[in-house]
Amino acid sequence: MKFWLISVPLYLALLALGLGLPALVVWKRQPLSWIDLLIYLLATGLLVVAAFVLCIIVARRLFPQYWWIGQVQGKDVFEFEGVYFRGLRLTRLDRRSRRRTGAAGNRGAAEQSRLQRVLFGVDQQMRNWDLVLGLLFLVLLIPHTLGFISTHRTLERILPNPAKFPESLHYPLLSSLPVMREWGVQWSTDSGFTRRIEAALQELRAGDMAESGKRFRFAQLQLLKAFTKRARTSDPFYASPGERIYFNRGQGAAAVESLQVLLALPELQRAGWSGGALALIGFFHLSDRNYPEAAEYLRQALAELGEGDESSISRYHVLLLAAQSAMLSGDREGAMERLELILVDDRLPKQAYALAMEHYAEALRLKGEGARAPELLTKAMELYKLAKDRGGLARVHLRLAALALDEGRSEEASHELSIASSLAHGLEDEFTLNMVERLTLAFSG
Repeated sequence: MKFWLISVPLYLALLALGLGLPALVVWKRQPLSWIDLLIYLLATGLLVVAAFVLCIIVARRLFPQYWWIGQVQGKDVFEFEGVYFRGLRLTRLDRRSRRRTGAAGNRGAAEQSRLQRVLFGVDQQMRNWDLVLGLLFLVLLIPHTLGFISTHRTLERILPNPAKFPESLHYPLLSSLPVMREWGVQWSTDSGFTRRIEAALQELRAGDMAESGKRFRFAQLQLLKAFTKRARTSDPFYASPGERIYFNRGQGAAAVESLQVLLALPELQRAGWSGGALALIGFFHLSDRNYPEAAEYLRQALAELGEGDESSISRYHVLLLAAQSAMLSGDREGAMERLELILVDDRLPKQAYALAMEHYAEALRLKGEGARAPELLTKAMELYKLAKDRGGLARVHLRLAALALDEGRSEEASHELSIASSLAHGLEDEFTLNMVERLTLAFSG
């Protein structure tokens, strides 16, 4: 009775923990971290132990008593003419044989081992039951594995999964880079713009990039080139094959390498450029969806940016990037603190203020305080209308659609998504089109 009182609750506890632990990973809906991997490994280990405990429970119920006594309790069992007896282990050795050395001692030990096997060995039938136990364990692993996969999928479906917009800053930031302001153009995937970037890169490669300014310009161009239009179905995508653009990580990593070279220069040579370099590295990690790493680099960038900064990366944009990284990594409070620093600045242009306001509303939504978000989004919409910014209006309607979707107002969410899709159609800002596609996918799911 004691065995059943311990084993059954133990099995149920191991099963519940093994199936339930992944909820900790699914609930936060963030990219996998090493802690998440440890949780999955722990859950897997618990299910393996649970399968073994169940295997022992089944064996206790179905296997012969002599097998249980011999193989589980560790007592000596021997068989004589079909009858099984419980024996005593032969532990007392002749003291004289213990003192023997060399070949004589080895012969004595071998004789002792042979005698022990004859008297107390396990016969073939016992070995067969051992084999059955091993096969039973492997068979029981199958339903536990299937249960783990099924439970994980169910958790992903029923736990809250608010839509997120990781690329909502990409178009404004890329269009505001110093090289883009110098050219007087907005970022685009147009072939003419792509050729211009490539020509500028070739020119810099042909010259001397010893100057920090030239190396920083080179990194900007590499980042601009890293965002590529999907031309074939085989091109990578993040969530849906209907996405219009993707991030070429290898090209972006080349930009980071150039920036790291700049940061490795002596302090006097990189003075005034460190803040901008750290900000662009943070933007790379944000685009690569490594949000904690992005948040750390952007924190350093904010500390480095000062009055004498020559990189021309504005503190406003770095604050926005830092808030976005914090928000997507789950630090809603940190995101709101950074956004509040922007919103108290009354010198900002209308579009810049509206962009910060829509991200503040998004942070509230993800924090679970969505009741305050519609008012902020309405104000942002009014500012975008004054600036005739269709891309900004499309983003606001996307956020309203996501808010309605979170609250179960499916019809309203569908209407807002339709408006956002219409506004985004024909824009050069293909990041917004990506966001429309992903929200459409979340809506259909």
